[in-house]
Amino acid sequence: MAKVTLSKNFKKYTGTPPPNDHRLYLTNRFGETIFSHCPIHRDPEKVSQAQHDSFKLIVQASAKADADLKDPVKHDEWRRQWNASFAQRTAKHYKTLRGFVIAAYRKQLKAMLPLFLVFIGALGTLSAKPSSAVQFAADGIWYETINSRQVRIIADPTDSLYRLMDTISIPVSIDYNGKKYQVSEIGDQAFRYCHLLRQISLPDNLRKIGYQSFMNCTQLAEIHLPGSLRKIDEMAFYGCASLKTVYVGKHIKKWPDMCFSDCTSLQSIWHAARRAPRSHPMTFFNCSDSITYYRLR
Repeated sequence: MAKVTLSKNFKKYTGTPPPNDHRLYLTNRFGETIFSHCPIHRDPEKVSQAQHDSFKLIVQASAKADADLKDPVKHDEWRRQWNASFAQRTAKHYKTLRGFVIAAYRKQLKAMLPLFLVFIGALGTLSAKPSSAVQFAADGIWYETINSRQVRIIADPTDSLYRLMDTISIPVSIDYNGKKYQVSEIGDQAFRYCHLLRQISLPDNLRKIGYQSFMNCTQLAEIHLPGSLRKIDEMAFYGCASLKTVYVGKHIKKWPDMCFSDCTSLQSIWHAARRAPRSHPMTFFNCSDSITYYRLR
């Protein structure tokens, strides 16, 4: 029997064949199985003529494959077909994975949509604002609506009322058109240049003091900032030359820029927090060097 030799372009199948399967698996250099023929008996002496013929087919296939690989045109065509096949398989897998991901996201979004709508509705109810802010005066003080439940104090549009007051008491709430509003802010430049103002009482629910709110209130000697206050904007007490004592709640952690600049009489600051509020480099510009912090007990 003639000796059978295989081309170097082929290799034996390296995977695990099925049980009782003694066929010879051959793959080309691209990893494709091109021949799985001729059952091979374990005993070479019992090889039949049919099996020998099958070996001849293998040799012929190997020789043809060698010729194809040596031919540049056929080799390029073979490589092009394999690349096209690989691209098709990749596109198919990508399309399948993309469809799976989109379906999963749609399912999750569909399940979460009712909760999202409920959240948006609740948020809209909590932060509902009127179509336009309404300004009105009550007891000599001007207010502007923030939302359906809160108002801020604003500067006097007539520029005459505040400057004649030496004492101002701001209420916790105010009634307007049958609705009750909480006074939560003092707006920007609200009491600026009130040179006659000596005393002001702030509500316990105040949360913000705006930019230059008490600028150049030169007769103001003492200010009690409520514990509910969360924010003070820049230059809030700029130029309050008679201001000596400030009381501040626990929520103010840092003084803004130029908050007490030109407060030349300032001597003491009483704070409710465990640590005194931190200062900006310009917070106490042109102030006394003997300002002392005290903690409220």
